[in-house]
Amino acid sequence: MSVSIFQQGSCFVSGSCDTTAKLWDYRTYPNSPVKTFQNHESDINSVQMFPDGNAFGTGSDDSSCRLFDVRSYGQINKYASDRILCGITSVAFSQSGKFLFAGYDDYNAVIWDTLTADSLEVLQGHDNRVSCLGVSPDGKALCTGSWDTLLKVCWLSLHIPYARIQSHNRSTTLDILPRTCLPKHPHKPLPLFFSRSGLKFEAKKENSLHWLVAKRNESQSCEL
Repeated sequence: MSVSIFQQGSCFVSGSCDTTAKLWDYRTYPNSPVKTFQNHESDINSVQMFPDGNAFGTGSDDSSCRLFDVRSYGQINKYASDRILCGITSVAFSQSGKFLFAGYDDYNAVIWDTLTADSLEVLQGHDNRVSCLGVSPDGKALCTGSWDTLLKVCWLSLHIPYARIQSHNRSTTLDILPRTCLPKHPHKPLPLFFSRSGLKFEAKKENSLHWLVAKRNESQSCEL
């Protein structure tokens, strides 16, 4: 269902519909998992390595996210709420690992405190399930993709609300806008800038929120 690679090491983790996550080392032979982690009660839809490579997070259809330690081979935290009854489609960590971001089937994304497992904020605004999410390389922005055909960007360090980006018919993958494409002053956004693929965006202000609206024509790709 999902794979996450630790770029600075030799290990990677996989999540499966058999409710387990497996830790692998590509240097081992034969190719068998180093450890199998069993605590979820339904399909694991998403896995993500912790920034330092010593742990990984999971998101499952059992309505919970979990944090596993690859050194102790055990679960060290669980992120769930009685108010959340739907599955998790995607997970990602902040640059420091302090926050865990999770996308849900109920159209929302939730920011969890990795250490305390407290729900810090619910990011609303999509009109269909959040199918994917990711954090920008500099750690300042979170982007979510949804079946409502929109990508939404939130500037984390400044707590700026979502920027709305019209995307393809069904968002299954996404490419975070490079840092040079983000407004240098979010409260006074640039009037015009471009994504990596050349798609043009225009900054607008609506109900005190700053939006990034895609300006497309038939010759331009709508992928970010």
